[in-house]
Amino acid sequence: MSTAPPAIPLGSIPQSIRSVAHYVKIANEHADRDIVVYYWCLFKAVEDAMATDSSSPEAKNFLTVAMNILEQLKKANKDNDAIWLDVVAQSHIEDQAQRLFTYANSQDDSGQFNQKMMKAFYTCGYLFDVLSMFGALDENIQSARKYSKWRATYIFGCLKRGEQPISGKLMAGKDGDDSNELNALSAEFNASANISSGPPASKYPTDFSSHSPQPYAGGGATQQYSPKPGLQPEVGPFHQQPRDDFNTYNNLPGGQQGQQPPTKPSPAQRGQQQQFQKPSPQQTPQPGIGQNSPTPSYQPAAPDLKLEDYLEAKKYTKFASSALDYEDPKTAIDFLLKAVAVLQKKDAGGSSGGLL
Repeated sequence: MSTAPPAIPLGSIPQSIRSVAHYVKIANEHADRDIVVYYWCLFKAVEDAMATDSSSPEAKNFLTVAMNILEQLKKANKDNDAIWLDVVAQSHIEDQAQRLFTYANSQDDSGQFNQKMMKAFYTCGYLFDVLSMFGALDENIQSARKYSKWRATYIFGCLKRGEQPISGKLMAGKDGDDSNELNALSAEFNASANISSGPPASKYPTDFSSHSPQPYAGGGATQQYSPKPGLQPEVGPFHQQPRDDFNTYNNLPGGQQGQQPPTKPSPAQRGQQQQFQKPSPQQTPQPGIGQNSPTPSYQPAAPDLKLEDYLEAKKYTKFASSALDYEDPKTAIDFLLKAVAVLQKKDAGGSSGGLL
């Protein structure tokens, strides 16, 4: 898409659905730099707004405007898998939330308290909320969401009162979030960034790739937030139950209808965000389960594999696992072949005789 989508003035959100302002604000901030985050944050706002108030004239007007924007984005991004496919969208948004969390947590641990890190906590907390549209959240993500919102509100309150915040790792047992403080924090950001007049400049760094994931103990818990469980052999994918449909737009009073994305994924043709966790060593493949021959020859992995190769292969296997949740074996096979092609340094469209 050549031009950024329009920002929705927060002042246009009626009081009855004011709680969705968090998602609209984050969408506006990403309008000119991440169309996927923009789309799904606005989608989340529409979904929550319809569940709260879809009958008042003010709510209808907001929903109509937001839904029209979503439909225009879908038409203009027909080749963007992260707009059309849940599994790709989930991976993209989870990656952005992970980067923000890692950045904010590292700043918190080092005592660097400022608006940038506070806003990173705030944003990733609500991006974790957006992930809930794709299925039940993993327990670690639920903890990270709660921790992020708590840190954002706590640091906001301290800075507002002129107090020195205490690092989160030194405050075991004090997790939680306050909706009033979150609303005040959102209003503060809105005023400083002038969100209603259009997408603001970035208030926090957009490149977090130099920050490796850090553990935290929300509320004194020993459990760590470890994004991308698909990268860990002993843990399954976060979301085992993808959404079956997108009926959100079909119940709006006044006959507003929205185009529905496909209910099953189709093979993605583009790579997504890299992950930031080194996988465990691969087990030696076992020959004898080939597609075209009862005794296929084993084709070893390329000798010069790099970390990003392993991460990309893991990404494709995660996509394949989600495709199986949809009972779509063709898509699962396509993604598995892509993973094999990465490990063997071959064209993904080549022969599958060396799959195992």
